[in-house]
Amino acid sequence: MKSYFLSCPVCNSLRHEILFAGFNKTEVDDFQNIVLCHDCGSVFRNPIIPELNRTHYQKPNSWEGDKSHIDHSNRLDFVSRFISQNVKLGVRDSYVDIGGGPGWLVKKMRALHPDATIILCEPSPDNCRFAKEHTPDIVAIPSRIDEITTPERAFSLITATGVDYLFIDHRSAMQKIATMLRDDGYFYIERNVFVDQEAYYGHPILDHDDLFGDNHMMNFWPNRELFVQYISEFFDVIDKIDYHFGETLGRKCQMLGLLCTKKRAASGGSPHGDYYEQNLKSLQQRAILSSIEDLTFIAKAGLGNIAILGDERQAGALRRLIEGNHLFALLPADAPVEQADAVLIASVSHQQALCDRLRSSRFRGRILPCFRPGLPFFEAKTSSDNIIQLKAFLPAYLAGLRAA
Repeated sequence: MKSYFLSCPVCNSLRHEILFAGFNKTEVDDFQNIVLCHDCGSVFRNPIIPELNRTHYQKPNSWEGDKSHIDHSNRLDFVSRFISQNVKLGVRDSYVDIGGGPGWLVKKMRALHPDATIILCEPSPDNCRFAKEHTPDIVAIPSRIDEITTPERAFSLITATGVDYLFIDHRSAMQKIATMLRDDGYFYIERNVFVDQEAYYGHPILDHDDLFGDNHMMNFWPNRELFVQYISEFFDVIDKIDYHFGETLGRKCQMLGLLCTKKRAASGGSPHGDYYEQNLKSLQQRAILSSIEDLTFIAKAGLGNIAILGDERQAGALRRLIEGNHLFALLPADAPVEQADAVLIASVSHQQALCDRLRSSRFRGRILPCFRPGLPFFEAKTSSDNIIQLKAFLPAYLAGLRAA
């Protein structure tokens, strides 16, 4: 099967620290890894084996119903107007939208630029058909960026909104887009996939189940500063927008858009900074900080006489987190569970069995399972001996009871 073992997309380094195996929901990958670049701090999937990854976005209904279509259409109405403040397309201009899904952006751009040739480059034939039904005079090509062949310097405008993190070979894709762009052309790229992202659209990122496990096609998680520096290696960034595309449980889906022109001069020196320590710290703190937020909410709710029941490693980590942050008092580890008003169940592998056992006993207090279904292990020891806690305690409490 076709496989890609790649250097870092940002700095071309081959010095990668394996963070943990790639995964999707509860399925852990046998071959693909999530890695951290030692030289710049980019996080990316390597190797990439597309045939092993569950596909997404293959049909117009992949975006969770009418509300999602309306929300994305409204967002891209805003984006199209931002682009068109700088870009004017006429009868001699060609524009291609890469990975444009069901055609939200090309429809908006057609209304603003009625004389231009507009092309949708979208891998899904079903999405291409849907786009042509709603904007009949576009050219729809069912292709990925690495599959399409075009003349060099053919396009006055190229856009890639909410898609570039799916590119298999990101650096090659940027180089290809640069060759497709006219000397006086514009490139707009927008994403919300970063190592320090608070939320995806409609989905808060509470731990690494959320950041890495929901979409098996995501391949590249830099931070924002590094991403701007990286894009500046291929293009001149002339304007940017940073805006929120909704908020879920207090966590904002922050979008970053960069409007670029063709690179006028070669970059001097290193085009990027070193964000290794910053990004590693972000990865290590995500599940911890989310857990503290949930546990603080429990403390404010006034629950008393709380016990912990679970596996030694997870239960011990939870006890240390609660006591180390002075969140609330816990019953001693050897106290009978019947003395508790609430029990935190801290076990990835035996959570349901422990809950069932408590419910079938004389215990009548509250049972608070700590973990959602998802990643089947609790923490990872990376190839450089760093420990990353992968699952947050009580994300179901935050997403369920707190939201009620």
